[in-house]
Amino acid sequence: FINNSIQFSIIPHIFYVLFRSVQPFWSVFYKSINSIIEMLRCSNKRRCQLEPMTSELP
Repeated sequence: FINNSIQFSIIPHIFYVLFRSVQPFWSVFYKSINSIIEMLRCSNKRRCQLEPMTSELP
């Protein structure tokens, strides 16, 4: 029982640490993908309409 409780408490912590370590990379990746999408939309349209993305990662 004690082993199970320790395991259940440590697994979310590991996921949290992994998420915190990966988050900067994901934000940079997301911003680059966003800029590429904006460039593609701008090249498709005659006039470039810059619309801010509503779904932003925290």
